[in-house]
Amino acid sequence: MAHIGVLVGKLVSGVAGVLCTTVGLAAAASPSASGDTRGNDDLGPVLYPDPAPQYAPLPAATPPQPKTLDADQPAASHFGPRVLTTLHGDRPGEFAHYKARRVPVAFTPDLMVRARAGAVSEFTIDRRGTQYIEGVESAGRIRWRPVLSLGDSEQVRIVGMLDIANGRWSPQQATRPEIADIIDNGTPPIPTGLRRVDPRELYVEWTSKAGQLRLGQMSFTWGLGLVANDGNNMDRFGDLKFGDDGDGSIQERILFGTKPLARLGGAGKDIVVAVGADLVYRDPNADLREGDLAGQGLLIVRWQPEDRPDTWLGTYAVYRRQKSADDGDIYADDDDLEVGVFDVAGQGYLQRPNRLALIGAFEAAALVGRTTFASGERSSHRVLQGGAALRAYFGRPAKWLAGFDAGIASGDANPDDDVINDFSAAPGFTAGLLLFQYYQGWQSARSQLLAEDPDLLGIPPNGTQYIPSKGTVTNAVFLHPKAQWSWHERFEIWGGPLIAASAVPHVDPFVTRLQGGDVVNALGGRTRARALGTELDFGIRTRAQLLGLWMQAGFQSAVYFPGPAFVRGDGNVDKAAFGGWFRAQVRY
Repeated sequence: MAHIGVLVGKLVSGVAGVLCTTVGLAAAASPSASGDTRGNDDLGPVLYPDPAPQYAPLPAATPPQPKTLDADQPAASHFGPRVLTTLHGDRPGEFAHYKARRVPVAFTPDLMVRARAGAVSEFTIDRRGTQYIEGVESAGRIRWRPVLSLGDSEQVRIVGMLDIANGRWSPQQATRPEIADIIDNGTPPIPTGLRRVDPRELYVEWTSKAGQLRLGQMSFTWGLGLVANDGNNMDRFGDLKFGDDGDGSIQERILFGTKPLARLGGAGKDIVVAVGADLVYRDPNADLREGDLAGQGLLIVRWQPEDRPDTWLGTYAVYRRQKSADDGDIYADDDDLEVGVFDVAGQGYLQRPNRLALIGAFEAAALVGRTTFASGERSSHRVLQGGAALRAYFGRPAKWLAGFDAGIASGDANPDDDVINDFSAAPGFTAGLLLFQYYQGWQSARSQLLAEDPDLLGIPPNGTQYIPSKGTVTNAVFLHPKAQWSWHERFEIWGGPLIAASAVPHVDPFVTRLQGGDVVNALGGRTRARALGTELDFGIRTRAQLLGLWMQAGFQSAVYFPGPAFVRGDGNVDKAAFGGWFRAQVRY
C-alpha cells in the first residue's frame, strides 16, 4: 500500500529538520560561521566556518566569484564533491549575500526562477488499451527564500519561503477524456495543478552556546532524500540526477539540538543530539487545511566531524500519529494511523593528490505500525515496510565520474492480507525519467478510477485512493549505472541505463480481484515476471555566472523499453516510450 510508504517521508521530514538544527550546533562555538544555509539542507554552511564567503556591504554588492573543485588537488577540507552536496544546497560564494557596514545585519535574497518544457510519447495505461497522450507540457516556479540574519555572527535568522506560479503552466486540460478524468478526479503522478501563491516557510532560528532552536513552519531534506524531501532538490549542478522535484513536506515545528559531549573533547565532541515535535501542515498523506491532524515526535543522533563535515553518519527515530478527515466514502473509522520509523544514513569521500576520488552515500529506513487506512476487506492492518538507497562513484569530480545509484523499496505480494508491505519513497526521490514517474504512475492512477467505476461494482472497495503510486519509487529494485564528463563545472554530460525489477510480482489489486485472484497487472496481463524493463537516460547542461546571476540550462531525455512485468492482456508488451525536456534556471 503505497500511501503508507510515503508516510515515511513525512515522518522523516521532521527528522531532517532536526538535522539542520543539529548541524548548526557546530557553529555555536565558532563566531566566524557564515550562518547562512542554502535551501532546506541538513548540511548547512554553519558547519563551514572557514573559508567564509566574501560579503559585500549593503546596499551595493559584488557577488562572490564561483569556486571549482580542482580534481588534481586534494578536496578542500570543508567541501566534498558536488555529487555529495547538491541535494542540500549551493556552496557559499554561489549566492548573493549582503552585510551592513555598521550594524550586525545581513540579508540573503535567494530568488530563483525555474522552468521546463517537454513531452512523452504514447503508451498504454489500462487493460482496455487506453493510451497516455498529453503532448507538449510546460511547468516551473518562482521561488523567493529571503533570510534576514541578526548579530555579529548571525546568531538569529528569520527565514521565509514563497512560491509563485508553482506547477503546470500548460496545458491545463488534456484533450483525451481518460487523461482529463485522471487530472480532474484522480491522482496524476506529475502534479498538474498550479499554485499561484504558495507560502511554504516562515521560521526563526536562534544559535547559542547551548545549541540551536528553530520554531515555525519549515521543510527539510535528509540523507539521500529517500524518506524526506523539501521539494527543492532537482536540477542542482553536479547531482547526476534525473526527473522533477516533489511537492515537499511542510511542518509546523519546534526543535532543539545540542552537542552534549562538546566540552569533553575527543571523538564525542562531534556527536549531535536533537529532539523535535511537528504538526504536519502538508505532505502526501496529510493536509491540515483539509482537516487532517498528524503529529510527530523525533529523536536524532548524528556524528559529523567539524573538520570533515562532508563525512557523517546519522540515525533517527520518529513516531507519528494521524487522524485523517472524513474521506467521503461509505466506510467508517478508516482514518487512523500510528507508525514509527527508524532511519540510518551517511556519506563520505576519500581523495588524495593526483589520485582518483572515492565517493559514497547511503540511506536505509524501516517503518512499522498499524493503520485503518484499509485497502481491502479488513478494517485494520499492520504496517511493515523498508527501503534503501546507495550511491557509489569514483573519478576526478571536476572532470569525470563513473559509478551507480541503486535502491530497493519493498512491495506487497498479497493486497488482501492484514499486513501492508509496499514502501513508497518520498516524491522528490527519483530514479530515471519515465518508468516510475510516467509509465507506472499513469497506469496506477488509471487503475484507481477504474476501481471506482460504479458500472463495475455497485460499491467500490475501500482504499482505492491509495492505489496510485504518484510517480514514486515503490515495489522496486533498481540499478542505475552512470558516467559523467565535466568541463570546469561549466559544461556537463551524464547518463546511463536504469535497470529495474519489482521486489514482488507487479500486481494491480483491483484487476486481480476481478480476475478471481490470479496475478494480473494494470494492463490485464497474467504474469509473475518481475522485470520492469530498461531505461536509457541522457542529460546535458551548461552553467554560467553573469551580472550576479547564476544561470543553467540543459536537456534531459530517456527511452524506456517495458519489461515482461508490463505484458498486456494479449501477451505482448508496448513499444518503447521516449520523452525529453528542456530545463532552465536563474538564481540570485
